Amino acid sequence: MPFFAGEKRFTGISLCDMINKKRQEEMRVLNKDELLLYAITDCDNYQGEELLKRTELILQNDATMLQYRDKHGKAKDDVAALKALCVKYGVPFIINDDVDLALAIDADGVHVGQDDTAAVQAREKLGPDKILGVTAKTLAQAQKAVADGADYLGVGALFHSMSKDSSLLAREDLKAITAGVAIPVVGIGGISEDNAAILAGTGIAGVAVINALYSYPNPSLVTKRLARKVGYIVNGDADLAGVLADVDGTLTDTLAFYQNLVPNFLKDNGYRPGGDLIQILSEKTLPESIGYVKHNYSGAFGVGQVVDDLEAELEWYYHTEGKAKPGVKAFLARAQEKQVPVVATSIHDAEVCRTLFEHAGILEQITNIASGWDKRYPGGDSRLFDMAVAMIGAAPDHIWAFNDGIEGIFGAKGASVKIAAIYDENHSEKEWAQIIKNADVAFMNWQEACEWLG
Repeated sequence: MPFFAGEKRFTGISLCDMINKKRQEEMRVLNKDELLLYAITDCDNYQGEELLKRTELILQNDATMLQYRDKHGKAKDDVAALKALCVKYGVPFIINDDVDLALAIDADGVHVGQDDTAAVQAREKLGPDKILGVTAKTLAQAQKAVADGADYLGVGALFHSMSKDSSLLAREDLKAITAGVAIPVVGIGGISEDNAAILAGTGIAGVAVINALYSYPNPSLVTKRLARKVGYIVNGDADLAGVLADVDGTLTDTLAFYQNLVPNFLKDNGYRPGGDLIQILSEKTLPESIGYVKHNYSGAFGVGQVVDDLEAELEWYYHTEGKAKPGVKAFLARAQEKQVPVVATSIHDAEVCRTLFEHAGILEQITNIASGWDKRYPGGDSRLFDMAVAMIGAAPDHIWAFNDGIEGIFGAKGASVKIAAIYDENHSEKEWAQIIKNADVAFMNWQEACEWLG
C-alpha cells in the first residue's frame, strides 16, 4: 500500500512544499510493515564486535528496520558495518538526527526529535527520496510533522524506559494521534514483550525498541517472539479459525454480580466475609466456593442446597438483568460475516448461559457453549478450553480465547490457543497488568476488538 496514505494540502510555494508535492506525485511506495519491529541500536552499552553481533541476530530474526542512535558518538566507527548488515538483510537503515551523516553514507533516511534538527530543514536537505521520521508527543506536533514532510511518526514515551527520561503518553492520546494523521505511527518508549499487548487497538503500525532486544546476550528468540506478537497487534490473524469467549465479564456485564454471590450469601446469613474472599474464590467453581466458605467460616449449611439456590439466583439475574457488554454484538456480527465460529466458555450450566445470551440478544451469534458445570471444571482449567477447541475443530494456534481474567487466560494458554484480553473494571490494576503480560493482544473494549477482527 502507498506509504503516503491520505491527501496533503499545499497552500504555498516554499521549497519544502515543492519537495512534498514532488514526492506525492512520485508516490514512492513502501510497505508499512517495514515499521513493524523497528530496532534502535544501544550504542551506549555496546560497540564494535558486540554491537554488530547483537544487531545481526536481531536482523536475522524479523526486525524490519534499524536506526543508528548514538548520542555520545561511542560507535561512530561502526556505522558503515551497520549499514552493510541492513543491506544484507534487506531492511531500511535510518540515522538518528544527523542528516549530513545520512547523506554521506547514503542511508535510507533520518529520524529527528522535537529538540533535534527541524523536520522541515531535514526534509529540504534530504530531498524527496529519503525516509524522514519525526518524534511527536502531541497531536499538534504530529500534524506539524506531517506538514513538514514526515513519512512516519515515533510517538511516546508509552512506558518507562531505561534509555531515555520522558513523560509518559496516555493510551488515549496515542489513539488520537494515530487517528489524526494519515501516515504510519510507531510506538516508542519502554515497549517489551510484557507490555506490548495493550497497544492492540491503538492504530499503530509498529513498535520501536532498544532494551527489549539489545539487553539479551543472544536476542534471537526474543526478537522473533516480539515480532510475532507485534504482527498480531498490528495486523490481526489472517488465519483466524475460531473464537473462544468467556461469559462473565467478557461477553457480558455479569462479573460483579457473580463475584458477589458467595460474599452476599455469607452476609445475608450473619457471617463476615474477608476482604480478600473474592480473589480467593476467583479460581474456584461455585460448588468449590461454597465448600471453601463452609469449611473456613464453620458454616451451618449444606453445600448442595446453597449451590442450587445461588445457581437459581444467578439464572434469575441472567434472565432479567444481564446484558452484553458494549461492542459485543458488533463483534459477533462481524465474526458471523467472516464465518468465524464463536464458542462461549463458562463454568456455569450451558442452559443458564443460553438464558443469559437470549436476554442479551446474542444467542443466535454464539455457535456453541463449552460448559465446565457437569465435570466441575473451574474457569482456569485447560480441559474446559480443550473442550471448546474440539467444538471448533481447528488447530489451536489459530483459535483466539477472549477473556477478562488471569485464571481463564492461564487455562486458555494450557490449551495452546492465542490470548486476547478484554478489560473489565471489576479487576484490579495489578491483575490487569498481569493479564497484559500473558496476553498476545489486549483491548480496552470490544469496539477495539471488532476493528482488530477486520
